Amino acid sequence: MVLMVGGCANVRLPAIDPSGQHILLPPPNYTTLNTAHQKATGEGHRCRLFRKNRNDADLAFQSPSTPPNCQQSAIMPSGNPALPELDPIPADPVAPRVITVGTCQQPQEAAEDANRGCFGNTRTASDPQSVVSLAPREQVAMVGSEVVLLAGVCRSDGYFVKREPLEWALAQGSVGNFVDPGQTFVGKLGLRGRVSEIFAEPLPEMVSNNYAVGITSNKTQVLTRGTVVTTDDVIVQSGQAWIGVTSPVEGTSYVTVMAPALDGWEQRTQTVVVQWVDAQWEMPPSAIINGNQPHTLTTKVTRKLSGAAATNYVVNYQILDPTATFSDGSTSSDVPVDTNGLASIQVRPISPNGGTTRVSVQVVRPARGQFDRLTLGQGEAALTWTTSQVAAQIRGPQSVSLNESARYELEVRNTGTLAADNVLLRALVPAGFELLSASIQPQTTGGRLDWTIGTLGPSESRLIEVTYRASQSGTARHCVSVQYPGAMPIEDCLTTQVTAEALFIEMLGPNPDVPLPVGQEILYQVSVTNRSDRRLSGVLLSDRFDAGLQHSSGASPLEWAIGSLGPRETRKVGLRFRTLAPGKHCHVLEVTASDAPPARTNACVTVAAQAQPDVSINKTGPNQMVVGQEQEFLIVVKNTSNTPISNLQVIDTYDPEFRFVRAEPQEANSGPQGIMWYITRLGPGESQTFRVTCQAMFDVRQACTRSFVRGPGGLERTDQHCLAILPGSSAPGNFTPNSPRTIGPPPGAVPLPGTSALPSRGAPRDDDLSRARQPDGELQVTIGGRGDRWQVGDTVAYQVTVRNNRPVADRDVVLTISLPSQATLVDYAGTVAAAETFGDRTLRMVPVRTLRPGESVSFEVTARLVTPGQLVAAARATSQRVPEGVTSQDVAMATS
Repeated sequence: MVLMVGGCANVRLPAIDPSGQHILLPPPNYTTLNTAHQKATGEGHRCRLFRKNRNDADLAFQSPSTPPNCQQSAIMPSGNPALPELDPIPADPVAPRVITVGTCQQPQEAAEDANRGCFGNTRTASDPQSVVSLAPREQVAMVGSEVVLLAGVCRSDGYFVKREPLEWALAQGSVGNFVDPGQTFVGKLGLRGRVSEIFAEPLPEMVSNNYAVGITSNKTQVLTRGTVVTTDDVIVQSGQAWIGVTSPVEGTSYVTVMAPALDGWEQRTQTVVVQWVDAQWEMPPSAIINGNQPHTLTTKVTRKLSGAAATNYVVNYQILDPTATFSDGSTSSDVPVDTNGLASIQVRPISPNGGTTRVSVQVVRPARGQFDRLTLGQGEAALTWTTSQVAAQIRGPQSVSLNESARYELEVRNTGTLAADNVLLRALVPAGFELLSASIQPQTTGGRLDWTIGTLGPSESRLIEVTYRASQSGTARHCVSVQYPGAMPIEDCLTTQVTAEALFIEMLGPNPDVPLPVGQEILYQVSVTNRSDRRLSGVLLSDRFDAGLQHSSGASPLEWAIGSLGPRETRKVGLRFRTLAPGKHCHVLEVTASDAPPARTNACVTVAAQAQPDVSINKTGPNQMVVGQEQEFLIVVKNTSNTPISNLQVIDTYDPEFRFVRAEPQEANSGPQGIMWYITRLGPGESQTFRVTCQAMFDVRQACTRSFVRGPGGLERTDQHCLAILPGSSAPGNFTPNSPRTIGPPPGAVPLPGTSALPSRGAPRDDDLSRARQPDGELQVTIGGRGDRWQVGDTVAYQVTVRNNRPVADRDVVLTISLPSQATLVDYAGTVAAAETFGDRTLRMVPVRTLRPGESVSFEVTARLVTPGQLVAAARATSQRVPEGVTSQDVAMATS
């Protein structure tokens, strides 16, 4: 050992402390006399004292011992293909961090290692200098994780140099720190570590958290992550060194490795950049969507350390297939992560038939400051829309003889990928055809045949056969349609020519499926045609109708003489009926001639029972009051029927213990004992609320307020609310009871049947009249249509009000309403009737005999828009005091 130290090893002496605080620096600080190093030869430290005068290749081959069973080979960092996958072998309970590859190395791997060289480089002598190799050169890692960096000195022949010293350093301003400077192979007995001081060959050492020294390994090593599988292991080749880097915060680490024994700065240094990100994410899953509704993809991005939302990140979504788009029509979008850590986007299918689209999802850190845009992770979601596509088809003969039977096939088929529920197949029996039979019995409604198919699975079909008899010549159009929830009806039609006799009759009228009210007038247009080439004489038209229909000419049957019809001549007549009772009512029309067989057709209508109007009233208020206290009572009037109600009176009365204070909306009439409002029209299900404030005047055990609502036909409902009035500390200040006054209908109106005015006990107080709003002291008229833009076909309801703002009464108030030229009158309602109507656009109401100060009358006129253009509706009011009249207009626009 003495000879080895004196003759071959580098001489290492304690280093002198330059600060002067100590004589010598403590280990591992040494002064080294390098006596045996050969610069850039790649041989490292050679001890010629112990070398024998022969080459290593002169050694005789010795048979190795039987190797133990090996685990699956780890993946090399060079990216070469892995060996065929083997069954994994369970790892030890505690997996070692470093495994030295020895006899367990497979022969194929050994052959690859012999030719791989420095990070997969092949042998070459083009560059005679040795250089430092570092991998990976750029890395993205999660904060808190550990990144393993590999480095080595690559000789000109493409192989690493073993036992070569390296120095690792983190640049200033970098985040993170070193964790482990790696290990070297110290031999089976571990002697190399104990004699390293003698050979001046230091072991890897962590000098500080940003500076470390190491040495390239003499053997191949495997760095494990403590898992059973070997696919995540890192291979450290012979002649490489490694170091671990970690960071608890986001940022960038710049790690430089230097080989001090090499000449030239560019050859002996390399730098790697590690980007640390504090984010973790959950990619959206693939989905199968029933129907064509949009689907929302959501990616969750949170901080790894705190779990908070990573709001400074975005998620890039990109549609890869042309079968869908995002909600804005694009195929690529960056979605910021919100405060909940979610980035969502909606995907809509393009085709109504559904399909599959792939969406690429990337979690991205946007560019900011000195950092470029960085993709952290990516995935892909597949969205499949399954839809039901149900179609109907009819097949049958193109021609048939009169009075002969014809068979038709009706088929319904689902060509989609989703089952369709509640499928209904419908066929219309053409005019002049009669149903004889069907393979599946339909539900018959007039000339309509319905089959309830139910659920129709993907690629499933149903076939129904029907047989008709052609009872009328001419061209018949057979149509069949299929409908199911969520889809428009799909129709298929077939035309059949019936070889005709001379007479042909056709009747057009109302839809038999649309219910009509009792008393409705219905009109049929009848066409009688001679399809022959000869003149027909003695043509007679007759109609037999049910008792639920009434004709002005008399009872059923009725006959009309048409006379004669020339060849191919058509005669048109009209039939007008009135419905008398609810139910289904039909009539049969027949035409005969003296020299031709008869022709007939029929039609039916459905008459609905007339709905009875009904209304409810609900009165609510406080449970108790104190003398002198003011409280509010609510009155809610609601139309509980399915038909609108017009001209309703709402009356609110109260016991003498109360004094009326105010009402909202303003009452039409008021008095000390009661107030009244008028409701022009209340639609089905609509309600109107009235608020009344009263003052408690006297203490009493129970005092009540009562509300009434009265309508046409004796309709009347009532409700009351009772409460106790407690004594107060003092009586009301200056209130003097007044005599109540009569509550009646508005001026110029006639009380409704079954209604009556309240008992009259005096005239109203002057202060009651002073509460009327007087904006300008004149007669005022207003008209409004509740909107400024409409479409043709819309119904516009104009509200018209005439108000006397004078302090004195006015008489003979006449209101004239002019509708726009683009509209036609539908209905009107108000407290008085219309005296005259001019065409269907102008109404003049019955004059109001007396309009007292502050009182008003209101009307509602309903019109339907028939043409586009500017809509100008006008209302004009004249009176005895304002004979020149006042006018108001409402201007709007109608578009097609």
